[in-house]
Amino acid sequence: MEEWHKLLMQALVTRPAMPAKEAKELCKQAASAYKVRWSGDLAGTLVLLNAQLRPLGLEAARAHLEDTGEEWYGLVNRSCDSAAKILGSQYPPAELELFNKLVLHMMGEGEGSASSTVLINMAATGERKLTHQAAQTFLHSLVHQHWLCETSKGVYGPGPRFVLELRPFLQEVLGEERVPSCHFCNNPVIKGQQCLNCNTTIHIYCMKTYAKRREDVRCPKCHCEWVQGFGDSEESGSGSVGSGPTDDNEEEEEEEEEENQEEA
Repeated sequence: MEEWHKLLMQALVTRPAMPAKEAKELCKQAASAYKVRWSGDLAGTLVLLNAQLRPLGLEAARAHLEDTGEEWYGLVNRSCDSAAKILGSQYPPAELELFNKLVLHMMGEGEGSASSTVLINMAATGERKLTHQAAQTFLHSLVHQHWLCETSKGVYGPGPRFVLELRPFLQEVLGEERVPSCHFCNNPVIKGQQCLNCNTTIHIYCMKTYAKRREDVRCPKCHCEWVQGFGDSEESGSGSVGSGPTDDNEEEEEEEEEENQEEA
């Protein structure tokens, strides 16, 4: 590991999540500080970092937002195996209880999202109640800390840290059987589609990438025809965390993503 890698790790500790464009810029800046020309290989850089981080129970991980497919990176504590460990150190019991309710709503009748009105109403029930103002402050904190993102005015969905860090939390609250993994990226599916024949679960944005250059789209597992279409995730997610990759390497990144999916 080179010295600039250590500088990069220090920077990751102070920034829990960032979009791919910022992650690349951070690599460039860290390398430049030691007069090193960065190759531009973000995936290869993460492999080198994780060789040092994983023995410490940490991982520099990648995830996509379900509404937009936008790529995010963050430093994840893989030694945390419960909600209390992941969130308890940041929020008091009343707010953690509200977060539990929010997750149950999003994974159930909310179908992957929740309005601010729903959250504020939930805050007024249960053993540990929150005032209207306290609930609003908590909601803004969840967005600011990237646990949630605003997908449309007053409606919130899973943010990048939700996807990166909260699989143990979801399994604790809901049970492993209710937290399916995407066939392609292995991240939890909160919104998505299932094969009508074998129930293989796939994010809509992953399926769109897989199907992009295929005339005959079939389930990647059982090879039955995929008749569900591909939803409208690109249009639905224009919230506070952006609407997808927009840099000059977008096409190249999509092709790389396709290759990764074909190998899965």
